[in-house]
Amino acid sequence: MCTSYDGETTSLGKVEQFFVHLAKVPHCKLRAEAMLAKNNLVDQTDEVRLRLNYHEKASKQVRGSLKEQEGIFRTFLQMVLKVGNYVNGGTRRGGAYGIKLDSISKMASVKTSNNKSNLLRYCAVELERLHGAHVVGSLRKELDGIEDASKAPLDEIKSGIVKITKGIQLMTSCVEKSLSSSSKEDSDDRGDNGDNGEEEMTAASAENEKNAKFVEQCFTTFLTYAEGVRDGLSNRHRSVEEEGDRIVQLFAEDSKKISSADIYVKLHAIVKLFEKSSAANKRDMERVEKAEKRAEKMLSKEAAKAAKSQGGGGVFEAHDLFQSGGANDIVARVRQRNMDRKTTRNDNFDDEDEENNTSRPPPPPKPPPKLANLGL
Repeated sequence: MCTSYDGETTSLGKVEQFFVHLAKVPHCKLRAEAMLAKNNLVDQTDEVRLRLNYHEKASKQVRGSLKEQEGIFRTFLQMVLKVGNYVNGGTRRGGAYGIKLDSISKMASVKTSNNKSNLLRYCAVELERLHGAHVVGSLRKELDGIEDASKAPLDEIKSGIVKITKGIQLMTSCVEKSLSSSSKEDSDDRGDNGDNGEEEMTAASAENEKNAKFVEQCFTTFLTYAEGVRDGLSNRHRSVEEEGDRIVQLFAEDSKKISSADIYVKLHAIVKLFEKSSAANKRDMERVEKAEKRAEKMLSKEAAKAAKSQGGGGVFEAHDLFQSGGANDIVARVRQRNMDRKTTRNDNFDDEDEENNTSRPPPPPKPPPKLANLGL
């Protein structure tokens, strides 16, 4: 509708005027897509670069933890292998030279005889005995990059590089079409010039050259930068993929079936299981300590009670709760005893009053006769 309109644009509304001018822009859709690709390329490259950093860090940490003789993860794997060979001793599964990662998670289901612990918790106890109580935090720090790498599969990184490549192709196509259309229109104008359009040809050629120049300025320099970034990311992705295959083979897995991200997922799950086992051991130790403290407190109370009963004195020395007689007899004897005490105490008070009569306070004065008559 806009391209077929040949009237005055001033008589149209603002929206219609906008579309009339937009329809005159050569390759409008391609230009818009190319500009969007240029605007999104920086974010796309940053995301791909960040995910590649995750994988490079994770592979470096895994290799370092396995090479270091005193590394916690290496010691943990050695301990798991020893325990597995001991448990499976005398069978065809015993005497193994290695252990798969899936087998470590299964150790949590191998319970002890009292069903209160498992093999993985036993390994956690032994590892804490060798490396101290801070072993959980040290293991987490030793492999703190595997969690991010497990959430960034290499296929998604490759898809990001493909998106960058498609954006570069859009920009390249926009530049090529702009230049080719400009040169074609110039040749057409020169062939159809005749007598009636030298000025129109000059104006159209100038407009085409202006558009081509704008497109070239917008994309040409940026394309050189974008292609360099894309090539660098592709090379890094290739190196990360090769290193990932070596990591997979290092753990006796098939690189054609699983990727390095899957290995990092398993390693992260093992670290979480180890943390959970260590926390369960800590809770059990705290419960044992509390029970021991309660037992010591009860023993001290019983000892104090026994010492008090042996030392004599008190109400229970004169009245044995286990003496013969029913409840009524016991109550009667207690009441009689209390009455005897009360009588003895009153007699003592009377004797003291007679002896210390001078120490008694004087009686209160009698009220005046007027108040006495009023009954106050």
